[in-house]
Amino acid sequence: MAIALLVSGVLQAQETRVKTEKKSFLTLHGGPSFPVGDFGSDNMGNQYAGFAKTGYTVNLNYGYLFNKNAGLTASAFYNSFGTKQFALSFLEGSGGTVTLDMDHWKFYGLTAGPLMSFDVSKNIYSDIKVMAGMVNANSPKISYSGIVMANGDWSWAPALQGGISLRMGTGSNIFVFVNADYMYMKPKFSYTYTDENDQLVKEDIRQKMSVVNVSAGIGINF
Repeated sequence: MAIALLVSGVLQAQETRVKTEKKSFLTLHGGPSFPVGDFGSDNMGNQYAGFAKTGYTVNLNYGYLFNKNAGLTASAFYNSFGTKQFALSFLEGSGGTVTLDMDHWKFYGLTAGPLMSFDVSKNIYSDIKVMAGMVNANSPKISYSGIVMANGDWSWAPALQGGISLRMGTGSNIFVFVNADYMYMKPKFSYTYTDENDQLVKEDIRQKMSVVNVSAGIGINF
C-alpha cells in the first residue's frame, strides 16, 4: 500500500511538472476587421476620412507565461480593407462632381508587449494584452473612369494594440481561440499627381487608422 501511494504521488508530481513546463502557446486566427472613427468616415469635410469598408485580418500570435498570471506576447498580422466611392466638387463641363474610386487599404506588421492571464474556469483562460510595434501600411490607388490619377504609397509607422482573448482547452494541447482587439496607427503617405496645369504635384498626408479586429482560430500549448 505504501509503495502504491508513493508511485501515485510520483506520477501526479510528474504530471503536474509536465503541465507547468508548457509555458508557451501559438495561435492562428482570423476574422472581420472594422474601421472605426476617421478611418471609416466618408465625410468629405473630414480631412482624415479614410472611406474604408469592413475588411479582414489574419494573425499569428505567440505567448510565453513567466508564471500563472503574467507573461509576454507577440503578434504578426495582415489586414486589408475595401473602400467606398467618393465625389469631389470639380467642375466638369456645365458643372457637377467627379466620382473617384480607390482600390484598398492594407497593412502588415508586428507588435509585442505584456500579457496578463486569468483562469475563467477549467481549461478556459482569459488573456489581456497591451502591445506596441511597427506596421507597413499601403494607401489606396485613386482612379477616375478607369484611369489611374495617383498611385498608392507604402509607409512604416508605429502602432498601438490592446485587446482581450479566450483560450478554451479541448483536453489536450490544442485549444480554441477567440480574440477582440483595437489597433491605432497614423502613417504618412506621399501622393504624386498632375494638376489642371499639367504640373507634377507631390502631397503628403497623414491618415489616422483605427480598427477593431474580431477573430477566432486554434492554438497549441507547448
